[in-house]
Amino acid sequence: MNSRFGVTLVELLIASSLLVLFLSGGFYLYFHGQGTINKGTWINNSTIKEGIATRELSELSKASSYPSKILKNNLIINDNDNFKAKLPQGVGEISFDTLPKEILAFPICSCQTDEADINKKGKIKWIILKLTNNQESKEQCNLNLVQSYTSNYTLSDDGNGNGLLDYSNNLQAFSDKIILKDIEKASVVKEASDSVRIDLVLSSAKHSGFKKNVTLKFPLNVEFQ
Repeated sequence: MNSRFGVTLVELLIASSLLVLFLSGGFYLYFHGQGTINKGTWINNSTIKEGIATRELSELSKASSYPSKILKNNLIINDNDNFKAKLPQGVGEISFDTLPKEILAFPICSCQTDEADINKKGKIKWIILKLTNNQESKEQCNLNLVQSYTSNYTLSDDGNGNGLLDYSNNLQAFSDKIILKDIEKASVVKEASDSVRIDLVLSSAKHSGFKKNVTLKFPLNVEFQ
């Protein structure tokens, strides 16, 4: 009786086919799993940044106020249009044709105390949200939070301002930082009670199909111009 050693060509082809199927399945699971991990990481990072931006903007909006002066029996407020909140691009969807674009500005003021103490002047600064270029993609942009330098001011008894810093001045940025990235769509909505809503769609510049909707909504203590 003859003994057979080795394998036949048919057996080799079957084994090779099974190996190819096994490796194909392994590669698919690996790359599919890696894509899921990448998407989860991107969404998680975007959610964290959204939370930080929401908290910071909420705190700043709560501090929004008009220039004012405390007197013995009353409070003088300079509430003319120069110190109302601004929507420079209006409302609706904002185009990315030319950047940067300022989309919201509002003042934060501290009261001027009694004239008897000349060192207690009022202080004013502006908070500005603007869309800026994204270095990784021309189809996307960033959202920057800008805070101007603080300026001192005084108010006469009739409420007229002296040295007040308004939005029409050439504001110099004390800080300018990116709070959200990868924005592919932005729109602004002015709601009742002097609140504003900014709707954003984020999408990953490195991974197509990764998207996230973000809504920033906060009330202001000043009216809109």
